Amino acid sequence: MSDIKQKEEVYISYGSHSDTFLLIEYGFIARNNENNFVDFTLDDIFESLSLSEENKKSIRSKSVNFGCSSGFGLNFDGLTWSTVRFCAITFIPSRDCLEQFIYKSLNLWPEQIQSWTNQRIEEILNKKIKIFKKSREKIGEPILRDYLEDQINMMTHSFNLKLWE
Repeated sequence: MSDIKQKEEVYISYGSHSDTFLLIEYGFIARNNENNFVDFTLDDIFESLSLSEENKKSIRSKSVNFGCSSGFGLNFDGLTWSTVRFCAITFIPSRDCLEQFIYKSLNLWPEQIQSWTNQRIEEILNKKIKIFKKSREKIGEPILRDYLEDQINMMTHSFNLKLWE
């Protein structure tokens, strides 16, 4: 470590964080941040389905057993491991079939379940994109508008390339 001279520029690192974290913790974002992440909630996934509260509770319990009960969302590489596994638990009806495919890539799942899962993921992304666009239109604060724009771009990129397949 060296001494800092008067009027010398000083740099710090905030670490590798998503814009959500940077915005909440420090009040700024890093445009085109490679650590960006779009969070999904369980409701985002469940809203594309007609499930009873009992079924939702069962799915939540299974997700804990399979180690994918948090970390839902997508980044520049596509959907997180937990999101795809949670979709498997939610969308693959047979326990035997689920155990056979849950730890495999989505493109190795049975074709019908793959197709249905892709449709649900597209629904979730389309809905979030619409919500974020509507919010962006109403917000005057430039940092928040930029944040929403980056989130929309990441979801659109993932949607266009179908990065979860």
